Amino acid sequence: SLPGSPADTAINSVITLTEVSSVITYDPINPDPVTGSPWLTATRGTDGTLSGSLTKVDAAHAYWVETSSFAPISVTIPDQGFAALPPATAVGAGWNLVPVVSITGAAPGSTIAADTYFGSTDWVTAYTFNTQSATWTKILPKSFHNVSVGSGYWLYAAAAGILVP
Repeated sequence: SLPGSPADTAINSVITLTEVSSVITYDPINPDPVTGSPWLTATRGTDGTLSGSLTKVDAAHAYWVETSSFAPISVTIPDQGFAALPPATAVGAGWNLVPVVSITGAAPGSTIAADTYFGSTDWVTAYTFNTQSATWTKILPKSFHNVSVGSGYWLYAAAAGILVP
């Protein structure tokens, strides 16, 4: 995920690395209007651009990015101004793919207590995947785990609600 909202959310403005072949997110609240699928995808075409049902990259979603390298994706993220609304992400009952964002400008990789970050939801469990070690980490409420800014998590919510970081 991104640690904050990018200045330009167009997918081809955010994902400029040609090594990225596809980007996927899961959004049960706003599924694809054509297919009704909660999976939104974009793949790189022969013209070099990403296209599909996923047209923007923002701080309200987490993403799976398929790439042939570990080159960093550099994105311009303006500071959270006083007049801008703080982030909030709608979650549905069941599984949601959610980002960890920071309104304080914390750097990617900074940690926040999971109970603090997910505390505005009725969360049951969360998972994150480490691409370098190919391992899943399970996070339970009241277990003193942390979540990382800029990472994405599969969050299971017992009821629909709003994730307010």
